[in-house]
Amino acid sequence: MQKLIMISSVMLGLAACQPVPVDGGPCTYDTSDISAEVIALNDNTAEFEGPFGAFNMSYSELGGTPEIGDTLDFSADIITKGTCTPHIYSYTGPSFQDDDQ
Repeated sequence: MQKLIMISSVMLGLAACQPVPVDGGPCTYDTSDISAEVIALNDNTAEFEGPFGAFNMSYSELGGTPEIGDTLDFSADIITKGTCTPHIYSYTGPSFQDDDQ
């Protein structure tokens, strides 16, 4: 009986050591330089319309608050393999100076 308990404990321990698959990865992306237009301003984010659809970016990521109608430059990482975030945008232009500063 003790051997059975010992073998069961070892088997349970080995089963617990199996690698856990990573959700969504590994992923690969193609990077493109794009321009997108500001279509709306919210409390803390600006909404843009670009060649891959609409997206939001916080004012802190932009370094300030743009105006509706401004066209800004971004780097767009578009997924080509995997199930991670399909589009990742990074602002590549200069920071904005808010009017109240």
